Amino acid sequence: MALSDTKLRSISGKPYNGPAEIADRDGLSVRISPKGLITFQRRYRWQNKPARIRFGNYPELSLSDARELNEEAKRSAAKGIDPRFENKMGTKLNLGPVTVKMALDYFLTEYVDKNLKSAGKVKKLFANHVYPFMGDVPLELTETRHWIAMFKKVSENAPVQAGILLSKLKQALRFCRVHRYADCTALDDLRVTDIGKKEEIGERRLVDAELKKLWPYLHETRLIGDRNRLVTILVLLYGCRTVELRTSLKSDWDLKNRVWKATDTKAGHTVRRPIPDPFVPYIQRLMDFYPESQYLVPVEDSYKTGVDKPVSGQSLVSITSRISKHLGLDDWGLHDLRRTLDTSLSELGIPPYIIEKMLGHKLAGVMAVYNKHDYLKDQEHAYITWYNHLVTNAADSNVVAFKKHTAR
Repeated sequence: MALSDTKLRSISGKPYNGPAEIADRDGLSVRISPKGLITFQRRYRWQNKPARIRFGNYPELSLSDARELNEEAKRSAAKGIDPRFENKMGTKLNLGPVTVKMALDYFLTEYVDKNLKSAGKVKKLFANHVYPFMGDVPLELTETRHWIAMFKKVSENAPVQAGILLSKLKQALRFCRVHRYADCTALDDLRVTDIGKKEEIGERRLVDAELKKLWPYLHETRLIGDRNRLVTILVLLYGCRTVELRTSLKSDWDLKNRVWKATDTKAGHTVRRPIPDPFVPYIQRLMDFYPESQYLVPVEDSYKTGVDKPVSGQSLVSITSRISKHLGLDDWGLHDLRRTLDTSLSELGIPPYIIEKMLGHKLAGVMAVYNKHDYLKDQEHAYITWYNHLVTNAADSNVVAFKKHTAR
């Protein structure tokens, strides 16, 4: 008689002195210990010898799921595959062709998820552009012309993104080839210029005449909101990536010891920056906007409903265009403030390796291998120099920097 959930529940976890093994059907049975531990198993013959495979314990593994696993084991044996081997592998062997989606999913699971902070972006890139177009196609059947047709669709609206996609796909297919998961060389000879555009190296930076307008504006205006003002000021002062600031936890900002540890960096390592005295009021003001949030810059609407998460980069994109419109400046972005700080500090005589540390870059050459010093004192001197330059440059304006925080 076949097993039932009712019978298994009556046995599970209770003292038991009945038969040690009870059959279900189609080779599935359960083994029961004196303490009522129930284990699903399948007995079969392999190469004319008795064999057994364990599927799991009840109730963690349900009776219906155990029957499905038993059917899969039967199908594997019919194909000449020992079910015990698949069980040890932790996955079912796929004897069919590896599709494009299977190959890219393998790359995402085995490499991207384990090594890249930008895993979500890479997954979205594949999901939006590759899977709908050719995800179910066997990888080994794809030719360069098929990939070019896909890239053409992407490049029509986003030629730079097509180039980024090519780079990630070449990396993915190489990974699959090296790991002997799948083999495809259809992209090897393609270059970014064949299917799209290279990402242009930015040239925009704010010169002193523009900074002379910007610095006082950021202290006086109410047109872009206090949070946006403070975020822009801190990006200008630090020359940091916006992701480092917007995703930072308040605990990353040690105001007592005057050190900011930025962890969400492009280079993947923690960057330590000093917190000079003139910077403290701006940071404290941001912290006090949302006193119960763990983030320095949380999403305001979500924060009010009890959901604590950092703002997205997209939510900050429009800040600079609004500022440019108000001040009559050529368009610029928050990322251009990194180039502004780099160039300006170079002109002010700050050594390049100090600026590299301030920007969160790894030092080049031998210094990258042996020199792990943070140069916090030198960074602090450079930041103070930069702050004084901004204030002095705007000296003929009515700017008044935050000196003392007033609770809201």
